[in-house]
Amino acid sequence: MNKERFLALWQRTLGTAAMDAEQAFTTLEELYAAPGRHYHNGCHVQHCLLWLDRYRSHAINADAIELAIWFHDAIYEFQACDNEQRSAELFLQCSLGADQTLRRYIYDLILATTHRQPPTNPDQALIMDVDLSSFALPWHPFIKDSVRCRKEKAFLTDPEFFAKQICFWESLLARSAFFYTPVFFHEHEQQARENVKRMLELMVERGYDCSLNKQCQSA
Repeated sequence: MNKERFLALWQRTLGTAAMDAEQAFTTLEELYAAPGRHYHNGCHVQHCLLWLDRYRSHAINADAIELAIWFHDAIYEFQACDNEQRSAELFLQCSLGADQTLRRYIYDLILATTHRQPPTNPDQALIMDVDLSSFALPWHPFIKDSVRCRKEKAFLTDPEFFAKQICFWESLLARSAFFYTPVFFHEHEQQARENVKRMLELMVERGYDCSLNKQCQSA
């Protein structure tokens, strides 16, 4: 995780009113390095930042999106259904004293990464697309990320895990567009849909379906 990048972002976005930038970074670094994090870790944050950089010109407030990316998976308990909510609340705690309107905007960006509701503004659309950008990777990197996600849910049996995944994948395919932003739709929609359809076919061949899904729906 790029400390210098985070400190510069914190300073220009929140200034000196919020928690000390070094303390905030240390908190995030420790959380993302927690044992058992194979996918939702610092590498995922770095991946999202690279994709944000690629499409930064499409943002209304790119710094707000970037700060939301740093926090969006900070809390990740493997059996919990409220990780994004708690991550958003962590951001509010760390940013006490900063502009309230900006804090609420970033809070809402973090909550958008639950992917349970459509975005309400272009920045929510962009962070949601960035968060799902691994679906648009070539097949083999996409599979590697899928394996990392599976490792984080080792407490589930294969039928339980893939039931949850199948329901989530099917919900993405059921949308009129996988990605919400025009640029992601134009450049990555086809690859993402092909990856998910191919994965679904493999899981169905192995006899998995949604019937055992009892987990919360979240990326």
